[in-house]
Amino acid sequence: RKHFYSRDLFSFLSPLKKDTYFFGRSNLINEIVNRYHSCEHTSLFGLRKSGKTSIVYAIQRRLESAGNSIISLDCESPSIHQLRWFELLERLVKSFKEAKGSKVKIDTSQRYDQRSAADSFEEDILKIYRSKKLASTLFIFDEIERITPATASSPHWKEGEDFIFFWQTMRGFYQKHPDVFCYMLVGTNPSCIEAPALIGHDNPIYASIPSQYVPPFSVEQVAQMVTRLGEYMGLKFDALIAAKLTDDFGGHPFLIRQVCSQI
Repeated sequence: RKHFYSRDLFSFLSPLKKDTYFFGRSNLINEIVNRYHSCEHTSLFGLRKSGKTSIVYAIQRRLESAGNSIISLDCESPSIHQLRWFELLERLVKSFKEAKGSKVKIDTSQRYDQRSAADSFEEDILKIYRSKKLASTLFIFDEIERITPATASSPHWKEGEDFIFFWQTMRGFYQKHPDVFCYMLVGTNPSCIEAPALIGHDNPIYASIPSQYVPPFSVEQVAQMVTRLGEYMGLKFDALIAAKLTDDFGGHPFLIRQVCSQI
């Protein structure tokens, strides 16, 4: 430590962007990827620091390595949640064109207002989709509660009807063209798909997406994680220690890593 350096592999605070230190989520990732290949929507909800974003990164790596198009939106960003519903549709069109690498000419000016946005969205998405190899795209909406009524960060999503109009457009398109794209909702609050009604309207995506939650690590998964990371640092963990960590912290991988970093 004095003459070289030391590194605590348990002390990762940010989402994992590589597979090297990613553990215990293979079955969950396979399930979500298979739903995508079947052109079905999916969701992923869980507590803060439960590994949702790391899982999303792993899904992106898996799909992109196979040549699939992924568009990920961080709804916590003001550049997303401050957009009106029709402006967000325009953003999706531009992102879709970029992700597909399409050279087709799309002019969105003066075409995305409250009256014409839904029709313009369908027209533009289909034009882009047909200009390249016909393959489905996955839209990932991370921190979805930031554009959900009652929990949103901007008033037009929190108290207005933007959520209703946006998802009416998305679901209406999908029902007519199920092979073009599907979407994945990620967050801490599943009310966006579990509430039958929102702000006095029927919820457009109620019961259309299965509620899926990040499961806690099992004893075996905890043992694999602490043993693998510990080996890199010259530490050894007894099987009873892994069981104790699982029991004390409910299989929460972030909490377990933080405790191990104090060793």
